[in-house]
Amino acid sequence: MKVPLGLMMFDLDHFKNVNDVYGHLTGDRVLLRLANVAKSVMREGDILVRYGGEEFLAILPGASRKDVSEIADRLRRKIAESGVPHGEDVIKVTVSVGGVSYPEKDAENEIELVDHADKALYAAKDSGRNCVVMAGVN
Repeated sequence: MKVPLGLMMFDLDHFKNVNDVYGHLTGDRVLLRLANVAKSVMREGDILVRYGGEEFLAILPGASRKDVSEIADRLRRKIAESGVPHGEDVIKVTVSVGGVSYPEKDAENEIELVDHADKALYAAKDSGRNCVVMAGVN
């Protein structure tokens, strides 16, 4: 029996602009806010790791394609609605998310599954950002 495993790969849209305009310390606060929001929409037992730069990977044991899509969209909406205070300003950001779920999307190993999520993330960015793209099913 193949047990479902979902992955979400996501990062902040145009994050370089945040660092350029507000500085790297504020950029770090924005990343921390993203991580906290992500944890708030994830389920107990889900795992969040920083994948590099402003990219994060969420490992969602037992998550079907539908589960991953719903969690990813909650994350996207909550990030767009929230902000990080900066003096009298509030820094608003959006996030692009790529998702995949095994076995609905087959993979030989975990590296291939992460690659599917990564490609879905780049498809989300190519689609205009602030959206969720799920890797296709087999």
